[in-house]
Amino acid sequence: MSLAREFTTKKYGFHTKWELSAEMLHRRETLTTEVKTVEGMPDVKWSLSWSSEGYYFELHFIVESENEIEYTMFHQCPYSVRTYISRNGTSTGQQKILLDQAAKKFEGYTNNDGKFTIDFHGFFSYTKKANAINDGSIYNAADWGLRLKEDDSTDFDIIVDGQTIHIHKLIVRVESKVFTKTFEADFKEAKEKKVTITDFKYEIVQAAIDYCYGQNISAILEDQQKAIDLLYFANKYDFLTLKQKMETILGKKLCKENVSILASTADKTNSLQLRQACINFLRPLFNTKEGLPAEEIATLDSQFLIDLVSQALNN
Repeated sequence: MSLAREFTTKKYGFHTKWELSAEMLHRRETLTTEVKTVEGMPDVKWSLSWSSEGYYFELHFIVESENEIEYTMFHQCPYSVRTYISRNGTSTGQQKILLDQAAKKFEGYTNNDGKFTIDFHGFFSYTKKANAINDGSIYNAADWGLRLKEDDSTDFDIIVDGQTIHIHKLIVRVESKVFTKTFEADFKEAKEKKVTITDFKYEIVQAAIDYCYGQNISAILEDQQKAIDLLYFANKYDFLTLKQKMETILGKKLCKENVSILASTADKTNSLQLRQACINFLRPLFNTKEGLPAEEIATLDSQFLIDLVSQALNN
């Protein structure tokens, strides 16, 4: 017997009436409505934009969403031949969608109060792709990790560069064998419930702890030296999954300018995956005129060179 799970795409409606005075219609500038959100879709924001050059105008719909959404919208202007003009499509990020454009004199299209009224309504929904990603609305590891990280029930402190990082031992011990021993052994640190780290900078240690809590640490990985330092930290404190991921990330950033540095890093941190990635990167250079400068080759470990030559000759 199997159980089928059915997902229903929810649609969230919106509606506004935008009134523009005759004076506003002829301004040679861009006018916008206030930015609005949609109940049930907190990451979606939208507004209308009107720009004119004399009698020529453009009407835009501006939508912003962190996730992929589908939209269907209808608008009606006083001069419209059809009752409503519709638009539909998908959007991610910020998008400016042209709803209407024309060169018209607006006299005769205003109401008794001299207002030009745009009636605008429609609905949004998340696409199936976004729904699959956002099934995390039921459980989102990063959100829960952040809430736990900010909770005041921490039971151990890491002191780095004069700053204190409060942690939950249960969270960090799952990742780090070294910290597990520190928590359990009859050491001074275990009794005082704190440890001082002096050989790594605060941002490196904080990034490693943030990783344990499921937080996004991609920003620090953009800096090659910081990424290397994080690998050194993960190796020294035996962060099992972080070390593997750092090897993969650095391996994807290999180039002629950094291969000798990363090969040395791999040897010093016993990073076998990264070491092999460096060998794989260098092997094809044996058959090209480019090669590596002699000074770069001189920095490579002798055993690394033996393995490199061996693999290049036998493959």
